[in-house]
Amino acid sequence: MHHHNACAAERFHRYSRSHRKDTCARDEKRCGIGFSLMLIAVGTLFLLQHLGMLGGYAVTQFWPLAIMIPALSGLFRARHWSGRIFAIVILVFSDLALVHSLQLFAVPWGLIWPVFVVALGAAMMAMVALFPRKSTKVTIPETVADSPDMLNSKIICGGKEDDFGTGVFKGGLVDIFMGGYELDLRAARMEADEAELFLKVKLAGVKIRVPQDWEVLIDGDTFMGAIEDNSSCRGVDVKKRLLITASVRQGAIEINN
Repeated sequence: MHHHNACAAERFHRYSRSHRKDTCARDEKRCGIGFSLMLIAVGTLFLLQHLGMLGGYAVTQFWPLAIMIPALSGLFRARHWSGRIFAIVILVFSDLALVHSLQLFAVPWGLIWPVFVVALGAAMMAMVALFPRKSTKVTIPETVADSPDMLNSKIICGGKEDDFGTGVFKGGLVDIFMGGYELDLRAARMEADEAELFLKVKLAGVKIRVPQDWEVLIDGDTFMGAIEDNSSCRGVDVKKRLLITASVRQGAIEINN
């Protein structure tokens, strides 16, 4: 049992709520600043046009700013050089587009977009070559043992709610595509020290409620998705461990008590 727990500890990790909240707060603040700058820029342009101070230019000619400002915000928000390289490519494209739109220099549109495509491809190659990321893919089984104590739910374009009540929970599999799913384990019991739950989420949302004396450990792989663990076992004698292996594609998983 000690060897099994050690292996589980190596594979799974506890989501740090304080770190995640701090990171989300910083991201929200920066996003808010970027959106505010965009509103200020748009308002300033319309004001200058009304006052006849745009030098004969129309507000619509400044459309590349709608790309430039978010790219600039993304440049400062990026935590890795890969994100910064991508933001710089977008900034260069928006600059060239602005020069073309305002006719400051003779830069033909037929030259701008091929250069942008080539630069984007080169940047992607550079990101892969210079900043390789470790694979975080997880393995989700196609099925689990057929048992009343095992959860086995597959949902396609629909919604479902499962409540284990006071029954025994030994783990299981939830495979959902385009829908919503809720699992209530707050009154459930574990016979073993831990149970493993597999989640395969695509274009869907999953909510899981666990007892307060269960520790939740997560091994997650996300793409345009999120896993949010709001469960708390502070001040409580932890008796059981729920091991969650999750693959999320354009979806979200929320865990709480």
